[in-house]
Amino acid sequence: MAALAAVLLVMGVFAATQDIATDSLAVRASNAETRGLASGASTAGAYLGFLIGGGLWLVVYQHAGWAVSMGAMAGFVCLLSIPVFLSRNLVGPRVRAASAAQTISFRKTIRNRALMYGLAFLVVYQVGLRMGSALTGPYLVDKGIALDTIGLLRGAGGAVAGFIASSLGALFVQAAGITRSIVIAAILNALLLLALAATEFSGVATPMLALGLLLLQVGAVAFSFVALYAAMMNWCNPEQTATDFAVLQSIDAILAIAASSVAGLLGNAFGYGWLFSASAFFILAAIVLAPRTLGASAEAAQSFALPEKVSEP
Repeated sequence: MAALAAVLLVMGVFAATQDIATDSLAVRASNAETRGLASGASTAGAYLGFLIGGGLWLVVYQHAGWAVSMGAMAGFVCLLSIPVFLSRNLVGPRVRAASAAQTISFRKTIRNRALMYGLAFLVVYQVGLRMGSALTGPYLVDKGIALDTIGLLRGAGGAVAGFIASSLGALFVQAAGITRSIVIAAILNALLLLALAATEFSGVATPMLALGLLLLQVGAVAFSFVALYAAMMNWCNPEQTATDFAVLQSIDAILAIAASSVAGLLGNAFGYGWLFSASAFFILAAIVLAPRTLGASAEAAQSFALPEKVSEP
């Protein structure tokens, strides 16, 4: 077990490093006008990877065993790394010039006003969103739905719903703009959580109704991720995109863990109705904060604009 834990730790470090580098490439290879598509590709790819990796890997494992399935996974990683070697020209000369010979530091991240304003919105919004999604499994169990049905719907069903919503969400963000898309996604999530709370308080939460609302929420959350991650890309300083985006994602992950813990306490003490209501309250508070925080963040991000003419390094 100790040897396996060591291998998994090393895998986790490499996976996190690859994730940071890929996000940095996405920021550098896009601009404010195309961030919706870049974020949509990232989010849809995550859902598609979960669907294919979780499903296809189990088929290989069942028929060929552990060693072959691990080899197949390694082969997929190598195959899907090929685009990285073809991405050298995706980063424009201006971005390469701006990042040449720059000092990377967390102090710059803290001084990044666009990131700090955006972070104020991110904290309030994601607490509500993560709390509302944390106990969906236990909620469905308490509604009397079979565990295999829950596994299928939360696995394949959730991945398909997330992939469709994030793909359509990317087009919507491109058409409507990032800030407007975030607010619309927040409203959708708040309404669905309030609907779940209302069904709990009124006692009409049937299993099918609960399933339908939660599948819609999966789609709304995926749409929200597309819009929010597009905004997070804009908050990054071009001189240190990997550091800034890694900080944002790390804070988001910490929020997810903390919100899940709080959701468990709230649900156990007061019931699902109050949990969903509290989640909706945080999202509504974020909507109220959005004009000031997201507006100030977008204004501060304009200082990242690079000169049009910068010589190739």
